[in-house]
Amino acid sequence: MIRYSHGFRGDKVAAAQQSGAIGVILFSDPGEVAKEGTDADHVYPNTEWMPEGDVQRGSVIHIFGDPLTPLSPAKSDLYPSRTIDEAKAAGILPKIPVLPLSYRDAYEVLIRLSGDAVPSEWQGGLNFTYHLGPGFREIDSKIKLSVKAKYEKREIRNIVGYIYGKHERDKYVILGNHYDAWVYGSIDPNSGTATLAEVARAMTQTMAEKNWRPARTIMFCNWDAEEFGLIGSTEFVEEFEKILNQRAIVYLNVDLISANNTL
Repeated sequence: MIRYSHGFRGDKVAAAQQSGAIGVILFSDPGEVAKEGTDADHVYPNTEWMPEGDVQRGSVIHIFGDPLTPLSPAKSDLYPSRTIDEAKAAGILPKIPVLPLSYRDAYEVLIRLSGDAVPSEWQGGLNFTYHLGPGFREIDSKIKLSVKAKYEKREIRNIVGYIYGKHERDKYVILGNHYDAWVYGSIDPNSGTATLAEVARAMTQTMAEKNWRPARTIMFCNWDAEEFGLIGSTEFVEEFEKILNQRAIVYLNVDLISANNTL
């Protein structure tokens, strides 16, 4: 059992695998995702906090980008330098099954664990004392972890638009956001996508009405497959690394509206 908290989930899965774990269950703890309590009045849709049945998902890949083409762009005319089995052997993809769980379902496992009580800073928001394990209070208890997942190769597409600069056409100010989402993406990423689209609209309107043009070229980048390990943006950089090193001035990432409130 691994708790979402500080640190990247992929690193936690890798550490568990290296320590001999044969499977991982990831869970979100209400102490962090339902800080006002788990009653219906205190969670979504009545507040922004996570309800008991929701499951937080995310990639557990151990590098950014396509795991089969490290340091090279993933293109149809380039042969992958790794197979899936080789990526697993290199520690880039996990060899063990990994399953995310809601805190409602995690409760049923955690409350049955035996062993010493966890350190005080590890105690979460469920209404019992957490225990480290290993094993269960009932000797004959077991967990059967069944993960129905498959590896697939899918084509992804980045979408890039330009407003060419008036004075330094070959210098790029880049604004970017991903457009893929785990579900509907109302906050992540569509709040950022709406911001990006509005900036582009305002600039083109100003160009038409005021005969204005930015000094440097503005690039508007929409990345695909971010949720699977920053794949779209990483592959773009790997393909155009030399040009970006020479011409890119700054990159501004918008992503979603609930993060930083300043630059």
